[in-house]
Amino acid sequence: MLYQIDSEIKQIDLDKINPNKITVGVLSLNELKETYERLGFSKETVAECALDIKSIRNTVDSYPLYSFGLLNIVNTKDILGAKDKIGFYIAKNLFLIIDVKDDDKSTLSIMNYAVSRFSIGKITIERLIFGMFEKLLGSDAKAIETIELRIAAMEEALSKGRIKKDFSTEIMLIKKKLLILHNYYEQLSDLGLALCENENRLFKDENLRFFRMITDRADRLNRRVQMLREDLAQLREAYQSFLDYNLNNIMKIFTLIATIFLPLTLITSWYGMNFTYMPELDWRYGYLFAAALCLIVAAVLIFIFKKKKLF
Repeated sequence: MLYQIDSEIKQIDLDKINPNKITVGVLSLNELKETYERLGFSKETVAECALDIKSIRNTVDSYPLYSFGLLNIVNTKDILGAKDKIGFYIAKNLFLIIDVKDDDKSTLSIMNYAVSRFSIGKITIERLIFGMFEKLLGSDAKAIETIELRIAAMEEALSKGRIKKDFSTEIMLIKKKLLILHNYYEQLSDLGLALCENENRLFKDENLRFFRMITDRADRLNRRVQMLREDLAQLREAYQSFLDYNLNNIMKIFTLIATIFLPLTLITSWYGMNFTYMPELDWRYGYLFAAALCLIVAAVLIFIFKKKKLF
């Protein structure tokens, strides 16, 4: 689907591209394979689009007459879910988005937003690219805020001792989300910087500010992600301290119980020797005496422990 922008926006066929007028559009990977030679694109770039690369980080390659880039898109509503992948070609008066993988059917909406972002008379290739990145980053601040609020809620729950069984698992999931976002914004920042370099002189110098705006926005979001990663690390340390504290309390209780029963064990083992001339064996109140002695020892130890605030 291609659109030519002049005094109006109209849909055109590939054969009717006018190099003197701005053309923007979305092509599928199969359409790219059929038309890349007519468009003057390298076969290697088509092969790169077809590669199934899991890494988020990509950059822009500059050729004499055009620039080519790949972009793995993170859906901030489902950060751990499947990621869309688009390629893009930028030439003089031409901006093409290649729909490589689009599970949520968002590629066309990205292009439509970029076209409608500015009035027809002010549309330039630089503005179209800026519109694409603006659409990609539109809801990211809200998604980051949601994670921030979740971390704050977990900190509050930890401070009050209301820990769920999956607390540690949730920390790991949030950590993974933040890592993905960090790599994503690093990718966008790298793309913005590569476009700013304007190696093949496709852009006007006065319009490079749009790419700096992309880089700045990605960097700001990345700084927020980095802060959340630090907060999450502190939360994890606090959670580990909480577990250690509880474990120490449990061990302390076991130690106190063992301390109480140690002298009782000594008494019972002493009277379990059954020597012939042990006077308590023939004493009428020997059993009661031994039982009372054990109770007194236990009571004295408990009193001492309580006085020293050991429990």
